[in-house]
Amino acid sequence: MFELLTDAENEGDPCIGYMREGTDEAKKVKRNQGQIWHAVFRKRNVADTSDKVKIEKEMIANFYS
Repeated sequence: MFELLTDAENEGDPCIGYMREGTDEAKKVKRNQGQIWHAVFRKRNVADTSDKVKIEKEMIANFYS
């Protein structure tokens, strides 16, 4: 039902910068010299029946893999 956004799509998003720099968790990770990982998703449009079929097939394939 969701799709992962690419780095290009995330570029320029102020929320990404805040997640990596401004949260208490990010500050703690930086202080401990750890790595910060993030993922941003977009909800897919399931109203479109062709997209809904594609989503269902992907979900089933991912479930059984």
